[in-house]
Amino acid sequence: AGVPEQRVHVVGAGVGAVFPAEGPRHEPGFPYLLYIGNHKPHKNLRGPVEAFASLPRAWGLRLLVSGELDPAVAALARRAGVLDRVVTLGTIAETELPAYYRGAQLCVSASLYEGFGLPMLEAMACGIPVVAFAVTAIPEVCGAAALLVPPPKAGALAAGMRSVLEDTTLRNRLVAAGPLHARRCGWDDVTARVSAVLAAT
Repeated sequence: AGVPEQRVHVVGAGVGAVFPAEGPRHEPGFPYLLYIGNHKPHKNLRGPVEAFASLPRAWGLRLLVSGELDPAVAALARRAGVLDRVVTLGTIAETELPAYYRGAQLCVSASLYEGFGLPMLEAMACGIPVVAFAVTAIPEVCGAAALLVPPPKAGALAAGMRSVLEDTTLRNRLVAAGPLHARRCGWDDVTARVSAVLAAT
């Protein structure tokens, strides 16, 4: 765009105070993994579905997905034998979203491109482990408070999910680190960064 680099300041986005670790939990009667986000191609919803399919059925897990499955992803889930365990949530009211995060075993993303990655930050604020691909803005946003795996294979995502579900030490570390990390990404912090830039110009 021809804009000098020194004139561009990244201030990021923020996670709202309505996403604390303490509060009501969604309790559907079974343990679940959670995907929150739209279903555009770069979000790669196929990744969480394929990774979920590789986890033992005996664990009794289900994958809860915001929105509705498009026909291609539904067909993939059917071929993988997990369509009966993928639960679509439609549009979730923002007032209900924190409870969905808090009730999850983990929040998963297989996005191949992110400008920020707000659902991951919201999940961490709610004290839920995040497993995602280490691409674009995700490492910067999540830091060491999430388990980031190399893209783009679903096998790496599945291995990360399995680690969080089986390794109590890892899980406890992520549960503790998430809210602490998210507190440094609140809207007050974003406002302070914007104010500092404006004051310096």
